[in-house]
Amino acid sequence: MSKRTRSGEIKTNSSDPQEESSILQVKELTVQELIVLKNCELANYIADKAYLQLIPKLEERYEFMNYLKEFYELQVTNYEKIEREVLPRNRFDNKKLFKDA
Repeated sequence: MSKRTRSGEIKTNSSDPQEESSILQVKELTVQELIVLKNCELANYIADKAYLQLIPKLEERYEFMNYLKEFYELQVTNYEKIEREVLPRNRFDNKKLFKDA
């Protein structure tokens, strides 16, 4: 079974440790290549490098990333709930609040 990484590389599941270690290599970028990356691309590159060192086994890393994704989705749900229930519905009153402050 193959999986696509954030950087667009396709990685396959393998029971052979040598094959897995060669598949898991993230392309080393030069300083010039790093400078031109957008903020999110640089963050993804750093995360890929960190996850490889932090969790060497592919299955465990995949499980961790699924939990992390679920956490981020719950955060978004929580923010949406706060936006609906806590923030005032009438946005025109906000201008008055800022002027009073």
